[in-house]
Amino acid sequence: MLILASGSPRRRELLNELGLFFEVITSNVDENINEARPIHYVEKLAYKKAENIGSLYPNDVVIGADTIVVHDGNILGKPADEHEAREMLMKLSGKVHEVYTGVCIYNKSNLINRIFYERTLVEFYPIKIDEVNHYILTGEPFDKAGAYGIQGMGKLFVKGIGGDYFNVVGLPIGRVYRELFDSQISPLINFTGRFQHKEECMLIVTNAFDGTEKPLEKQKVYKEVKQEGNLITLENGVVLELVYGGKLFDKNTGEKYAAVYESPDDDSIGALYGYIKVNT
Repeated sequence: MLILASGSPRRRELLNELGLFFEVITSNVDENINEARPIHYVEKLAYKKAENIGSLYPNDVVIGADTIVVHDGNILGKPADEHEAREMLMKLSGKVHEVYTGVCIYNKSNLINRIFYERTLVEFYPIKIDEVNHYILTGEPFDKAGAYGIQGMGKLFVKGIGGDYFNVVGLPIGRVYRELFDSQISPLINFTGRFQHKEECMLIVTNAFDGTEKPLEKQKVYKEVKQEGNLITLENGVVLELVYGGKLFDKNTGEKYAAVYESPDDDSIGALYGYIKVNT
């Protein structure tokens, strides 16, 4: 299973929009670390969060992340109160600042520990103190690095950005997906989303163990009754667990997987839906 070691609703929404099956288990590590260099700061904290949860769930893949705003070389985290939020926003007024997000993809059992960061430049319009005070009254600044949320009312201050917008939101989702894929984790992604909560859609399960994702002639067609998380129940009562794997045959473990495809009818094969582990 995939675990997001963060309580951030923005990161949860980004993973949801991608169609990933995951659980949220918030890390409770101390976020006060002695590190002044922005890159090392976000990477170290992302690792601490991922390792904290990964040690409790060694067989699962954990994503830890941390986002900071940097102005004139100084790290701006989440404001402690209205005064600090006001100070941060006025510092950013009319200037360009940097946003760093560090990410750690961690799996204890398979010794996976990929740590990386993304950097985005954000330019603010000159903003007046009355605008700042009004924004503070919304309550939005208090759980955001740099005291603003680009996906919320804070977008009204933004003149332009250079780099990944989603990095400013809190998770460079495109980079995360590619790192998962390169790690041979290949998260289960339902690209067509609409099937995720729809009952009675057709599925084709094919035992194609030749290292490709192309269905072979031997295939079975099932009708899905319902889906809950990563568990799908077929019309014959069999429950299949959709798993992470991305490969139909894992040379390291010898495990075999069957590819599951969506299908509009008994004869057609649609998009790749996911994988199930095959007991042989």
